[in-house]
Amino acid sequence: MAVMSRVVLLPGTPVVVDLQAVAGALVGFAGGALAAALAARRTLTRPVLEQWRRVPQDASPGWLTLAVDLVVVAAAITGLVALHGNHGSGQPRPASLLGPGLLVLAVGLLGVRLLPFFGRAAFAPTRASRHVGSFLAARQVVRRPAGLRLAALLAVAIGLATFAIDGEAVAAGNRTSRASVEVGASQVVATQFSVTHNPLDVVAAVDPGGHWAMAAATWLPSGGPVAGTIVAVDSSRLAAVALWPASHQPGAGLPTQPTAGAVASAIGPPVPAPVTLTGTSARIRVTVLSSGAGPPPDLQLEVRPSARAVVDVALGPLRPGVHDYTGLVPCAAGCTVQRLVIDRPIDFFATMRGTLVVNSIEQAAASGWTPVDARLTSPGQWRAAGSPASNDSPTATADGLHDAFTSTGGASPALGHVDSPIPVPVVATADAIVRDTTAGPSVMLDITHTAMSYREVATVPLLPVALDNGVVVDLRFIRSQLPDFDNEAHWQVWLAADAPPDAVHRLQGAGLVVGTVTSRAQRSAQLARQGTALALALLVACAIAGAVLAAGATALAVAVTGRRRSFELAALRAVGVSRAVLLRSCVLEQLILLGTGLVLGLPTGVLAARVALPEIPEFSDPTPVPLDFAPHVLAIAVFALIVLGLLVVTALLAGRALMRAAVPTRLREAAP
Repeated sequence: MAVMSRVVLLPGTPVVVDLQAVAGALVGFAGGALAAALAARRTLTRPVLEQWRRVPQDASPGWLTLAVDLVVVAAAITGLVALHGNHGSGQPRPASLLGPGLLVLAVGLLGVRLLPFFGRAAFAPTRASRHVGSFLAARQVVRRPAGLRLAALLAVAIGLATFAIDGEAVAAGNRTSRASVEVGASQVVATQFSVTHNPLDVVAAVDPGGHWAMAAATWLPSGGPVAGTIVAVDSSRLAAVALWPASHQPGAGLPTQPTAGAVASAIGPPVPAPVTLTGTSARIRVTVLSSGAGPPPDLQLEVRPSARAVVDVALGPLRPGVHDYTGLVPCAAGCTVQRLVIDRPIDFFATMRGTLVVNSIEQAAASGWTPVDARLTSPGQWRAAGSPASNDSPTATADGLHDAFTSTGGASPALGHVDSPIPVPVVATADAIVRDTTAGPSVMLDITHTAMSYREVATVPLLPVALDNGVVVDLRFIRSQLPDFDNEAHWQVWLAADAPPDAVHRLQGAGLVVGTVTSRAQRSAQLARQGTALALALLVACAIAGAVLAAGATALAVAVTGRRRSFELAALRAVGVSRAVLLRSCVLEQLILLGTGLVLGLPTGVLAARVALPEIPEFSDPTPVPLDFAPHVLAIAVFALIVLGLLVVTALLAGRALMRAAVPTRLREAAP
C-alpha cells in the first residue's frame, strides 16, 4: 500500500507523493550517477603520458552512434507529425507530446555533427596568419569529440529550458487573461441593495468622475428566451472599469474586435433624464379637445418609488375643456414618472378615441404647489406606451404634449416618458438566447412576471463574468422596466486597477454593505495552483536545473581535461607563443562550444514550444476564453541574455583556469 504524504508547494496546494514517484526519482538519480561514473572513469584513471602516447586516428562517431542519431531524428519527426495530426482534438496522446523533447535532442545531435565542417572551414583563413588564437581554437574544437558531445548536451539543456520558460510565461499570460474575463474587473466587491444605500448612488458619490468604480449586478430571468446570465452594468463606466475580453469573432453591428467602449455605446444609447417627483400629491392639467362616444376614460398617473413596484394613482375621469386632476402619490422619498394612462372604463368595449393636451405637471411641497420639469414641450421626451391594441400620436407643442389616441379590444392608451428605450438593447453571446420561433416573444420576466422587451444589437464570443453564455444590458434600463430586479439580482461594485487603495473602505464609509472581495490576482493564483500549472512550474525548475548542470558539466570537463591540456599549453608557451594568445584561444574554444549549444538550443526550444503548447492542457477544466500561444518574447530574451552571460563567464573562467596551470615547469612532470 502506497505511503502518502502531502507537500505544499503553493499556499493551499496539496501535492501527493507516493512510493512510485520516489522510486522513479531514485532510478533517475542512479542512472545519472552510473553514466557520470562510466564517463569519467577512463579519463581519471589513465596517466597523462599514456594519454599523450595514444591519440585515436579517427575521432569521428561510429556507425552505431550515427544509427542512434537517425533513430532520434525519425522519432522526433514522427512525434511532431502525430502532434500536428492531433491538433484541436482536446486530448493529446502522451506519446505525441514527446515530439518537442525529441526535436530538441535531434537538433542538438545533428547540429554538433555539422560543427566540425564549419570548424574546418576556418582552417584556411587562420593558417599562416596573425590570428594564432583563432587558429588554435578552431583546431581544438574539431579534434576533440568530447567537446562536441558537451555542446550537444548543452544544446538539449538550453532547448528544454527555453521550452519550459516560454511555456510558463505563455501559461501565466493565459491565466491572467482567463482570470480577467471570469472576474470582470481588477476587483469585484459583493454588496447588497437597499433603498437608502443604492449601489448606483453610492458609487456615484465615491467616484463622481466615473474613473475607477462601477455598480453592476448579475441576474437570472424567471422566464423568456434568455437562457444565460444577465450582466447588468453602468454603461457610462464600463470602458473605464471592466476588463473586457478580446474578441476573435465579428459581432453584428460592432467592429470585428468590439471594445468595451463599443459595447457600452450599443447597450447605453443616450436617453432623457427621468421625470422625478418628491412630493406627496401630484396635479396634472389636461385640456380635452375632443372625445368619442361612450363614457369618459379615467386618467391615471403611473409612478415608481425607489425599489418598489409601479404604483397607479387614479386622478379621476377626463372632462371636456381645461381641468386639473389631483391625486396622492407615494413620492416623499422620491419616485419616477412612468406613464400617463388613459384608462378605459371596465364596461366599455367599443372603439375609444379622443384628443387631449397635457399642459403641466405639478407636485405638492412644503411651500405649496411647484412645477415639475416634465419637458412636455420638448420633442423626443414622451412616446406611445399603451398596449398593442391602442394607438397614440404624441407631439410636443408650445401648449404641452398633444396626443390623439384610439384603442380597441379593451386596450388603454398611454403616454410614457422616454427614460429607457423600448425594447432595451442588449449584447449577447451565441448560446445565451434561444433563437427559434418557439421561444416566444423577446422579453425577460422577473419573478412578478413583469416583462421587459429587448432587442439584441450584437453577438459577441465572450462577456465578462458570464463568459460564453450571457447577456450584457444597461443597469439603469433594466431597473427602470423590471420592478423586482433590485431584489432578485446579485449586486456588485467593480473596481479598476487604478482604484485608490482605500476604495473598499470608501464604499463602506458611504453606507454600502460590503461582502466578499474577489480580485483578478486571486483568481489567477487559484488557477496557478491547478495540477497542470504546477506541472509547468516543475518543468521550469527541472529545465533550469538541467541547464545549470550542463554548464557545470562544462566546468567539470575543463577540470578533468585540464591537466592534459595544461601540458599542451605549457609546450606552446615554451616555444614562444604568448600567454595572451593562448588565453584567447582557450576562451574562444569554450565560446565556440558553449555558443553552439545556445545557438542550437534557443530557437529549437522556441519552435518546440510553438508546436506543443497548443496541445498541452493549461487548466484542469475547459474554458471558452481564447488562449494565446505566441512565443513570449520578453521571457525568452531575458533568459537568452542570462544564459549568454553565464556562458561567457564560464568560458572566461575555464580559459583562465587552464592558463594558470599551463606554466613551463609543468613539462617536468612528463619527464621519465
